[in-house]
Order: sequence, then structure tokens, then C-alpha cells
Amino acid sequence: MGALTSLIILCVIAIGSLLVANIINRHERKLATKRHYQLTMRQRAEELEELVKLVDPVLSDRNIAMEINNIVIDKFRQIQEIEPSDDTQQALENAIARSNELSSSPPDRHITYVAGSDAQIALQQKKLNAAGRVLNRLKDKGKITETQHKNYTADLRWSYLQVEVMTYMHHGYKSRRRDDMLTATAFFKKAADVLRTSGISDDRKNVQIREVSEIIRGQRKKLSHQTNEDALLAEDESETVDDTEENSTDSLMSILDHLEPGMMQEKRAH
Repeated sequence: MGALTSLIILCVIAIGSLLVANIINRHERKLATKRHYQLTMRQRAEELEELVKLVDPVLSDRNIAMEINNIVIDKFRQIQEIEPSDDTQQALENAIARSNELSSSPPDRHITYVAGSDAQIALQQKKLNAAGRVLNRLKDKGKITETQHKNYTADLRWSYLQVEVMTYMHHGYKSRRRDDMLTATAFFKKAADVLRTSGISDDRKNVQIREVSEIIRGQRKKLSHQTNEDALLAEDESETVDDTEENSTDSLMSILDHLEPGMMQEKRAH
């Protein structure tokens, strides 16, 4: 009888141990899932933060950056609700401050399209594409209207085009200041080619095609709508160009013959 009782006790202890172990394992799996969810959400929030910082300087409509930044705010709020921390609270406050800054944009806000190299052109255009995908998801979820999506997409496509065009124009101006008219003309022609092969329907593009052609023929010095830096650069050709700028120009010059137009610039049917 004593042996049977001992056996029963041992069985109960074994079963109890298994139950406790199972409960602990389930709890640990739940914590691991929670940590993974938080980590994934934080990584996505930080990626979107970086996206806002990269695309905002080249967009005329800051509402695009605002829409993306609102997603960042929502994600940090969710993380803070799940597991509060000082780091998350600070990130949330930074995102809210950024939202306030985006909503109080001055009417004469400076926009610069010029990229320093071919790699930077590709990076900027890649980020503009990424912003477009975010906006597509917002439209699908009903967070923005069809009209908003159409306007935002038009601004993204124009900026995508201008990053390439204005970078070539910028380096064409610098080459012209060095009296290297062969290189300058090559850059201006590349800018004109990018404009002509773009499928974007925009009156501003037609104006730029005409004006770039006039620059190539020597009938004008600069585009009528030019960033401050390039306006000065185009007019003051007596200044010298430092070695860093020259190397950047040479880097772009090496790809003029084979660089394809941007991804968002649909080619016209021939």
C-alpha cells in the first residue's frame, strides 16, 4: 500500500511538473512573440522615419511626409501601450514634434532636387518609390482619398523626375563655369533626354524641355524655375569649382551614356 501511494505521488508530481513546464514554455513563447512584434514594429517605424527625412526635402507638398509620419506616431504609440519605456516615449515625442514642424511649413520653403552622385540619384528615387508604395497602402485602407492619392502621386513623380534632371543641370552649370563646354553640353543634353523620355504629363516638363534646349543653344543661362544654389551657379560663372565638386561631376559623367531614366518615369510609346 505504501509503495502504491508513493507511485501515485510520484505520478502526480511528474504530471504537475509537466503542466508547470508547459505553462512556463507558453509564457516564454508569448513573451518572445511580443518582443518580436515590438521589434518588427520599431524597425518599421524607424524605416518610415528615415523615409520622411529623405523625401521631405524634395517634395513641394509636405502632406506626403505628414501622412507617413502619422504612421510613425501610431506605431510608437502602440509600442508604448504594449511595453512603456523612456526610449519609446522620446521617439514618440520626436515624431509628434516632426508632425508639428511639417504642418507649419513656410510658403517659401526651400526645395533642393540636386543629388551629389549617380548613387545618390538612385537612392533618392528609390525612397520616392517607397513613399509611393506607402501611399498606395493608405489609399487601399481608406486613410486617404482618391483625390489625395492622385495629387500626392503626381508630386512624387515630378520630384522623381526633377532629382535626375536638376542633378544633370547642376553639374552642367559647374562644367560650364570651368569652361568645359563639351562636358556641360553632355549634361544638358542628358537632362533634355530624361525630360523627353519621361511619360509624365505636366506643363512644367514641356517648359523645361524648351528651356534646356535654349541653354544648349546658348540662348539662356538657366532654367526659369531654379533652386537658389543653381540660380547663382548658373549666373556666376567666374567662381571656381573645388576638387570635391569636380570629382562628383566626373562620376556622373562616366554614366551619361548608359544610365536609364528613372523607374517612375514611364516611357512613351514609339
